[in-house]
Amino acid sequence: ADWKREDPSRNTMLVGGDIHMGLHSVVSEGSMVVCEQLITSPITNQPTEGVVAWLQDMFAGHSFALYGRYRVEHDYKLHKRNYAEIAMTEKGWKHKLVDE
Repeated sequence: ADWKREDPSRNTMLVGGDIHMGLHSVVSEGSMVVCEQLITSPITNQPTEGVVAWLQDMFAGHSFALYGRYRVEHDYKLHKRNYAEIAMTEKGWKHKLVDE
């Protein structure tokens, strides 16, 4: 987070996938967003079901402490086939998860 404090215009997004769901997360330190995470899966993957989906639901909409310094919040998720759209601009990025 020190690099972010040095220049608040810096942004980082971690993009990952193949866990059969879509998810957006925000990592923050106080009121400062340190980075975002966007997870998507191939549109051909079947969504998670049963106990795995239930466990994933437990984390969505909740925040938790990370190393006593950061907060992580998973603010939305998709239990549907999905893909991500990310548009980069000079002012940052816009992103969304699109379901089938």
